[in-house]
Formats: sequence, C-alpha cells, structure tokens
Amino acid sequence: MKNMANQRSIQIYLFVFVAVLSLMASIVPEVSSKPNMDEVANMAEAIRYLEQLDKYYSQVARPRFGKRSLRNLLKMSSNNENRDQSSQLE
Repeated sequence: MKNMANQRSIQIYLFVFVAVLSLMASIVPEVSSKPNMDEVANMAEAIRYLEQLDKYYSQVARPRFGKRSLRNLLKMSSNNENRDQSSQLE
C-alpha cells in the first residue's frame, strides 16, 4: 500500500513537472520575439516627443533665484495693506 502511494505521488510530481515545462515552452517564443519595425518607429517618435517635453519644461519651469525673496514679498504685502487702509480712511 505504501509503495502504491509512493508511485502515485511520483506520477503527480511528474505530471506537474511536464505541465510546467510545456507552459514555459509556450511562453518563451512570445517573450523573445523581435518587435516589428512599426513598434520601433513609434518608440523612437515617443522618445523624441519626451525629449522635446523635457526641453520645454526645463526652460519654462526654471526656478527664479534672486528675483524675489520672502522678506521682500512680505514687505510689499504689508506696504500694500497699509496703503489700502490709508486710502479707506480718506
């Protein structure tokens, strides 16, 4: 009885092993296939587009160093508030 159960488990392991091998054999050709030329052209076009976007946003979104500091902004804000209050009093 023990020998029969041992044979049965070996058969199950062998079946699972063959099933995994056949599954791997069916997946490998799909993964290793070469892309067609249309996909390569589209990829090159997408890369050029992303490079243009990077160039555009690197110029547009450039930080402003030295133009305005927080202290100057606060001074201008308080001056504007004082001016508004004095104009309301007149």
